[in-house]
Amino acid sequence: MRTHFYRLIIKNYKMVFVIGIVSFLQACNSSGSNDKANPEPIPPTPAEPTVSIPANCNSILAETVVDTDWEVDGYTLYEFESAFDETLESGFVVGNAPTLYGDGENEDFVLEPASNRQYVLMNGNSGKVYIHNITIPEDGVYELKIFANTQLGYKKQHIFLYEDSQLDRTNLESDQHENAAFSHWGYEFFEHKDNQWHEFVLRPELVAGTYTMELRLSWGFTIFDRIEISSAPIRFASQYAITQGVHYVSEENDISAPLRLNTNKLVDVTIDGMTASYALSETCDELTLTADGLSELEPGTHQAQVNFDYLEPTTFEIKVVEGDLTGTAGDRYEAEDVTLGELMQVRSHGDSEWDRFDDVSSNSGYVTMENTGSMLFYVNVKEAGLYNMSFRYRTGASDKVQDIKINGEFALPGAGFRASRTYWETATFPVQLKEGSNTVEIIKSWGFQDFDYFDVSKVPAKMSAKVGPKQQNFYLDHQKQISIKIDPYGNELDSVILSATNEETDFEAIAVNYEVEEYKDDIEGRYTSVIVGGFFAHLDSQQLASLPPGNYELTWTFTSGDVKTTQLNIVPPDADFDNDFVVIFFDSSHGNAALFLLPDGKSLVVDLGQWWVNLDRVIPFLKANNIEPDYLWLTHPHGDHIGGTYRRQVYDGFISEGHEAFVNAFPNVIVQRSMHEEDGGDREFFRSGREFDLGGTSVKILNTFGDSCSEDAIAVNSCDLNANSLAFSMEYSGFRVQFQGDIYAHNQDRILKEYGTDTITGELFYGNHHWHGSINPEYVKKSDPALIFVPASEVVYARGAFTQDAMEAVNYLRRHGSQYKEMLMSFDIGHLIVRVSTDEEGQPVWTYETMKNLGIPDVGDTHYPDYSDEQKAELHELIRLPYLEKWRSNPD
Repeated sequence: MRTHFYRLIIKNYKMVFVIGIVSFLQACNSSGSNDKANPEPIPPTPAEPTVSIPANCNSILAETVVDTDWEVDGYTLYEFESAFDETLESGFVVGNAPTLYGDGENEDFVLEPASNRQYVLMNGNSGKVYIHNITIPEDGVYELKIFANTQLGYKKQHIFLYEDSQLDRTNLESDQHENAAFSHWGYEFFEHKDNQWHEFVLRPELVAGTYTMELRLSWGFTIFDRIEISSAPIRFASQYAITQGVHYVSEENDISAPLRLNTNKLVDVTIDGMTASYALSETCDELTLTADGLSELEPGTHQAQVNFDYLEPTTFEIKVVEGDLTGTAGDRYEAEDVTLGELMQVRSHGDSEWDRFDDVSSNSGYVTMENTGSMLFYVNVKEAGLYNMSFRYRTGASDKVQDIKINGEFALPGAGFRASRTYWETATFPVQLKEGSNTVEIIKSWGFQDFDYFDVSKVPAKMSAKVGPKQQNFYLDHQKQISIKIDPYGNELDSVILSATNEETDFEAIAVNYEVEEYKDDIEGRYTSVIVGGFFAHLDSQQLASLPPGNYELTWTFTSGDVKTTQLNIVPPDADFDNDFVVIFFDSSHGNAALFLLPDGKSLVVDLGQWWVNLDRVIPFLKANNIEPDYLWLTHPHGDHIGGTYRRQVYDGFISEGHEAFVNAFPNVIVQRSMHEEDGGDREFFRSGREFDLGGTSVKILNTFGDSCSEDAIAVNSCDLNANSLAFSMEYSGFRVQFQGDIYAHNQDRILKEYGTDTITGELFYGNHHWHGSINPEYVKKSDPALIFVPASEVVYARGAFTQDAMEAVNYLRRHGSQYKEMLMSFDIGHLIVRVSTDEEGQPVWTYETMKNLGIPDVGDTHYPDYSDEQKAELHELIRLPYLEKWRSNPD
């Protein structure tokens, strides 16, 4: 502080000296001239720096620390073999998996000496070890180092810390994890096939007290020596999350970034060595260099520094840009010339190994985003509208996803960038900009991506509105709200006109009443990337109920002159509604769940979705419609397919809490699992190429366990559970459904080679891996579907596989598909119901409809049988479908 005080004195001394000289010269000039009308101006005195720190400013908790330095004074040692010391307390080891060995006793493992010449081998896939009497002297964040070895390969185990008062020591065999002060499910012990002990680190935040650690086997087969725990809380460094700031004189913008004090204190902020103006947020988690101080800086580059009372300061550059902003719409924005968040690196061509494979970056500079950071720039446009924003980027071997904010609001919840390998590629997204100045911020989501520059179109893009679903049924004896999704793309809906499609119907066209509901996704209320101003049009049910039965057309007219049409079938009461085969795809968000109502009256459920999808949607739908499923097929053991919980992604033998809830609700269901026999699978039943009849349909297995592990699959590192998942086709009287499971592009390649185009061509296509994994566009084109259903969450709109590969196929089908109607997204339309029958000549006749009102919100972990009678009645009203008597266990 004394140094800064002296600098201030010198600065003021120089200022007084300069002012004195100027005054003396002015006085001399006045005495020698009669021209006193235009005296020389006196330079203004620079304003004193302004500092705003809230009185109630609290330090940020250390748990918010990301990628920063820390110090540890020392460690306390706890041996794993103490779990076997019966003199301390009984019940330390539960289960027969953990085994205590001394150095040299186990011939199967050659290890360097353990710290106490003893170690514990978790040699099974069940069991627990408890380490008691762990002392935490004061509140804070502690570092726990587990010394282990995984000679048998990569492993995961569960780790819990209990305060003494939270643990029932008399019943250690029970699962008490909900009482844990700290939980880490599936902690990763990376593979080390050597004889060394390796550190695996945890940093939990704990309160002072005595603790017991539980290490519960998940994958097992891990060797443990000791645990070292810091003897005092870790002291973390502070950090101001910025690499470079840009101040535009004409914009008079502040420069703000997150501040992590981590229980330390902020000393001051300086620019070019002089105290700067700044302000702290109420919670001390954001520091702002204010425009009033920045505007006094000369155009050019300045050195800024944020000083703390512990460890090193944060230093960064401030660029002051005079005149207009970096550019207006149509200009190029160099990534290295914008405001950069923490750990962003400005690099020159030649700094990266990738540079030798590719051409020179624009202006010979680019920015590297690693595991954190952001970029902020300004765009001026003359009129509001939808603009195309392009990014020149590199991602390496994998797809990447980053977030983008426009004017402080999320506009793209995960912008998708397809893998570019080592070459520069371009991705373009539509963004809504207001007239005048706009801020555009790219924020790390997956990170690890290079940015060269950004381009913004000179004028707003003209895009056609999207309206769907294109077909709906309205039942006069079971009236439901009809919801149509509108993606206006800058267009404004003017009118909705309903007219009869049959000339013999005596009906005059009428305007349809509707209510508008703004559409946002379920991720922090952020808009999806291609739904700019998207909304639902809820048609007036009372008005529809007053119309005569028949087939109608809805004409959607926009103020731009854009016109779209959809179909509406109004079904009379007690209609002779013919459907021999019904397919229901559930709105399962990220994951799969489907119901096949087979021609012989039996039913098949394929996958259960995530735990909440299973409990809130699948089970309630089946119960409300009195359907007792005969078969349950589980495609692969991921939690978003087997009704798993957020705690259990893969569980032994395909058993999960959600799976148990389903079987409890429908105890007579036959469960068949596509997996190896050793893991409870039905490998012989689910064998690729197998064809069989099921309930009046013809089924062919296209992909199942073992098909992904070909040489081609190993070459692209895709020998995993998704690629091993079940995919099949089901056909009834010429109507074919293709269920893709979670397979990838290389699986699709194999299916095409082995079975040919005729096997995959059909009417209904259930998208693979939610259409944000890898996709072979040629496979989708050759499938030539009439209807595509994508079971995904909203972020699929921003994934590279969807925005580039999948949309390539869809756009091709729009132009060249022999029967293509539309692609439906589950989060837009809810459940999809497809009803199939045959005409007099035995040819398939089919219709489809959607169901957006899905169930009671916030059911949570409640199982359907535990719903109240009032809840069951409400569910029955919301999700009961008419004309399914053939499959009901208790028909109407």
